[in-house]
Amino acid sequence: QILKERGLKSVDFSKETQDVIMECIYKGVKAGKLEEYVPVFYEVLSNIEADVYIAGCTEIPMFLPFISSEYKFIDATFELAKAGVEFGLEKRVF
Repeated sequence: QILKERGLKSVDFSKETQDVIMECIYKGVKAGKLEEYVPVFYEVLSNIEADVYIAGCTEIPMFLPFISSEYKFIDATFELAKAGVEFGLEKRVF
């Protein structure tokens, strides 16, 4: 809904694509075999047409240093951390 309000649209992809992404997360990142799964992640990414990708979990950003800059990503974890620090500084919590 928030994307629509800002004139943006989300992209749906197949269960098969979701399964491959989950495989990259569990058999790649969590299993300590990240670099082995970079080509797999890259291939699945190339099949999802979008202007910008939101890395909405903590594992996907691990692939970003290996991904071409032609793919634009928003790292949700990083953005949340920045917002938390900004909030803390504004409220003088720190």
